[in-house]
Amino acid sequence: MTLSQRYKINKDQAVHRIIAGEAVMLQLESGYYYSLDKIGTEIWKALDENKSVGEIIDSLKEAYDVSDKRLENDVWALLKKLEKAQLIKAIKD
Repeated sequence: MTLSQRYKINKDQAVHRIIAGEAVMLQLESGYYYSLDKIGTEIWKALDENKSVGEIIDSLKEAYDVSDKRLENDVWALLKKLEKAQLIKAIKD
């Protein structure tokens, strides 16, 4: 896991909309709906803008008062959950 890692929205498996400031996604294969809170939605938008994990973490550091380690752990945890749900996939270098 490196901060230069990038992910992309898995458009073959997921459709999404931002509704009232929250990302709502449908995983097409399973039919499950997912939603993200405000910070999760910021991460989702950053993924859609092709930002690296490091860029995402840096932008969140500026906006929220949280320790660097906790922020990094929380971002990685969300990315792994989204990847496991097949909503995003890692971009291979």
